Amino acid sequence: MHLGDIIPKGEPQRAFRAKCRRLTDLVLRRFAHRVSGIEIDIEDLPMLWRHNCDLTALPDRSRASIVIAHDNAAKVGQTHFASRRRKIA
Repeated sequence: MHLGDIIPKGEPQRAFRAKCRRLTDLVLRRFAHRVSGIEIDIEDLPMLWRHNCDLTALPDRSRASIVIAHDNAAKVGQTHFASRRRKIA
């Protein structure tokens, strides 16, 4: 996967999926992919999911988090970035 694949193109993101004519659900899932040479592993990243067609899409802020994680790792020369969600109380 390339960093350019993360950045949205075309229409603005919507919670409604036109193809199956249904709303997507907001879920927390693990994102573990190599993005432009950097292994990015983020637990509990918000994603939009449609169970009928098993579609998973990244909301804009989740995409931004991946881009920022990639940039931060690249700046310090790391080939791996990991983030674990901190549970509050």
